[in-house]
Amino acid sequence: MKNTHSYFTIFLLLAVSFTSCRKSEQDIGTVLFREFRNPVLKETGPAEIAPYLERMLREKKLKHGKLIAAFYQGRGYSPVLLKKYLPGEGLGTLIGYLEKAGEHGLNPALFQPGQIRRLQDSLSNEESVSTPEAAAPLVAELELQVAASLAAYGNALQFGFTNPADIFPRYYIETTRPDSTSLTKMFAASDLEALLDSIQPTGNAYKALQDALAGSGTGKTHLAGAGDNKETENTDTPGTAASDHSAPADKDSSGAGEVRRRALLANLERLRWKNKPEKEKYVLVNIADFRLHVVENGVPGLNMKVCVGEPAKRWQTPQLNSLIERVQVNPIWHIPESIASNEIIEKAAADPYYLENSNIDVYKNGEIVADSREIDWESVSQEDLPYSFKQRPGSQNALGKIKFLFDNQSSVYLHDTPAKAAFDQDMRAVSHGCVRVEKPLELAHALFGNGNKFEMIKTEMGRDNPEARNIELSQQVPVYLVYATCWLDNEGNIQYRPDVYGLDKIVVSHLQAEDNGPPPSR
Repeated sequence: MKNTHSYFTIFLLLAVSFTSCRKSEQDIGTVLFREFRNPVLKETGPAEIAPYLERMLREKKLKHGKLIAAFYQGRGYSPVLLKKYLPGEGLGTLIGYLEKAGEHGLNPALFQPGQIRRLQDSLSNEESVSTPEAAAPLVAELELQVAASLAAYGNALQFGFTNPADIFPRYYIETTRPDSTSLTKMFAASDLEALLDSIQPTGNAYKALQDALAGSGTGKTHLAGAGDNKETENTDTPGTAASDHSAPADKDSSGAGEVRRRALLANLERLRWKNKPEKEKYVLVNIADFRLHVVENGVPGLNMKVCVGEPAKRWQTPQLNSLIERVQVNPIWHIPESIASNEIIEKAAADPYYLENSNIDVYKNGEIVADSREIDWESVSQEDLPYSFKQRPGSQNALGKIKFLFDNQSSVYLHDTPAKAAFDQDMRAVSHGCVRVEKPLELAHALFGNGNKFEMIKTEMGRDNPEARNIELSQQVPVYLVYATCWLDNEGNIQYRPDVYGLDKIVVSHLQAEDNGPPPSR
């Protein structure tokens, strides 16, 4: 009798469990019917929806597609977002935020609010959706569209819509990108409005650029102009409160207003990228502003003019971050092959004493050439150059008295220069990619501080018969080479700089889309 009672209890529990599962299976159908009032949706459950959702995830090219697919795979391809957000005003709230993406300088079409509306309208149409078989693929498509739109919008605000490493061939700043953890956290939010509100950027610099974009900014704006030499500090973004240069005004057929608007769009996106300096002390070079700052505890201290790479793509200074490890006082310049083949051999051919007078040694197969004047430079091939070149330390050395070394893929560095006149120019994109600094000794002091090493640097830089000497930093200092064409300064003014490399245009081109389906993945 006892056994019979036990079996009955087990049977009853299994039956209740099975009934509960069946009830859970039908929950999405009930939710769909209550929202769209189409009777066939009552019979549309997860079992009918899952195959379509799985297939669409395989076939559609979605932004963040791999992350979204992994999320649904781990949940049996169940329409979890519709089940959670359809009751109440969830989807309406999402659509409202997507349609206001323009406030962030983002085209709302990137996030497909219109497609969500169209799918909702389709599910309400009893004539075209008259069977569960017709409803299931539409429900799957709506679930996927909601997921894709939420992921694209949420990640755009938190990480940037673009990955800078994807759109720039020489971008080496470490940038945090969305991952499965950030996506799951977003999709797990029970209160969609609270989630969407929490991810809105709130920084002062960001809000100022937003206001300027909307035409309601209360702060003044400042565009670099001729004869503008005021210098003040800035803590919000790279640059100074007013320009000391007047590069071309970057005018095109669309006018200065469109150029300024493009700068706002591009720099809002740059502010969304998660790659801002976080260390207590770092060196910051804003390529577009031609200036260097040493920042400590968020406050800029030493700042100076710099010369950066020419606008031609091959000579542009790359965007990167690294650690300054050491300096070389009285440096040897290992002349890059690109400069040697394009400039050095032409000068050597024109003047047989050019190399000797410039303290440049010539090497072949690793051995120094005794007399470079015996080489017929006019017959030397630029495409297959058999020689390498090094410039000895001295007053004529192109790197000046000191260079600041940090590991990077482009072999660029900060350095002194004998060509001081370039710092008097307004347009200082004049180098072959490295950054020439106006005040090298002051920069060395900012890095090393007082002490034996700095005294050694001063002594070595003043020698009449200089020899190259490496001096290590006791504590490496982060360095950032960035590109910002507008920002908020300390006085509440928005500063603008010409887009000398044309990078704003590249950023903005990736923030445009037509409302013709989910944007492609990268």
